[in-house]
Amino acid sequence: MKKLFHKGLCLVMVLCAGAFGCYAAQGSLPGAQGQGYDLNLSYSRTTLKAVADAITQQVGIAFSYETALAGYPMENLEVSEKGATIEAILAAVFTPRGIDYRVVDKVVVLTRSTRPVPAASAAAKSEVKGVVRDAAGNPMIGVTVTIKGTLVGVSTGVDGGYAIPADGNATLLFSYIGYRPHEEVVGRRTQIDVTMQEDELVMDEVVVVGYGTLKKRNIVGAVENLSGDAVENRPNANITPVRCRARSPA
Repeated sequence: MKKLFHKGLCLVMVLCAGAFGCYAAQGSLPGAQGQGYDLNLSYSRTTLKAVADAITQQVGIAFSYETALAGYPMENLEVSEKGATIEAILAAVFTPRGIDYRVVDKVVVLTRSTRPVPAASAAAKSEVKGVVRDAAGNPMIGVTVTIKGTLVGVSTGVDGGYAIPADGNATLLFSYIGYRPHEEVVGRRTQIDVTMQEDELVMDEVVVVGYGTLKKRNIVGAVENLSGDAVENRPNANITPVRCRARSPA
């Protein structure tokens, strides 16, 4: 009786172990057992769907995610892996961009992370330099260069040059009166030269000055815009006429 009980217990343990092993295999990633994969991704701006499709094409794994997540922005994505596991690839691509992943029956399920995306540290910033010119190739002095969404900014010097600390996820915004704003995503670049384009609508406005009318492009100095209501609501100055009498020399 004891021998029969012992044999039956061993059989149950083997069956349980086999069932658990099958479940673990279904929940594991391809390449998790040491097999390596090559992956090359290079995007400045794209979507989660495009990235997932590219990984599927290059590596052969399937993804699942909500329709609303398909257009999730993926910016400054540069991944070049040789012989990497799927786990390493997913961690490099999705984790830093606020996307969680888990494996369900060999399908990678992507969800929006509830954890805050870690901000780039100051140590990760590098100095970005460049020269700003107009359409004729002349250096522009006084162009404002800011990191979009922040108060960090500099102005170009007499040679049109600038230098500003920025990380790869930053977007530089170039602005100057009479010119269209210009944006550049930093990425891995440390040299960004820009050519500013005139805003024709602004430059061709007619401005009334004290000695006639001029186009704004031909005015040197500050221009103040006043609406008709502002002019009507200004108080009238009480100017007393001054009479001048000519006096003949004695």
